[in-house]
Amino acid sequence: MKLTLVYQSGIANVFQTFDDAPPKRLLQHSFNVCEWYCRGARQAGAEITVAYCNEAGDITHRSWATPREHAPFTNEMHFDN
Repeated sequence: MKLTLVYQSGIANVFQTFDDAPPKRLLQHSFNVCEWYCRGARQAGAEITVAYCNEAGDITHRSWATPREHAPFTNEMHFDN
């Protein structure tokens, strides 16, 4: 399973990502809750990618950026790939 942890200003999202289909949101919550979700998923064998999106609203079909060092809220992001 491929998951993407997408940090947004103040919240985070976890999406299941597919090669040939739109992403499916699994969770939207605080940074901390989404990070712990991804830690558990990684232990279960999921491949985790980290990105950020500095836009408001539903980001399901927006552009997600990497590397995360360019995010304005980098100091609040604590998940390591």
